[in-house]
Amino acid sequence: MNEYSQLIKHPDISLSPISDSIGIGNPATGEILAYVRNTGSDKLKNLI
Repeated sequence: MNEYSQLIKHPDISLSPISDSIGIGNPATGEILAYVRNTGSDKLKNLI
């Protein structure tokens, strides 16, 4: 991953639940850290 700040500014990523999204969580705590709407976006793939 390049920069957390770049990811969080992406329109397909949110800190609060969004429609048609999947939750990305910390497996150690089970806490949901962010929600991703569309992982097929080329721009998003380049940031991850």
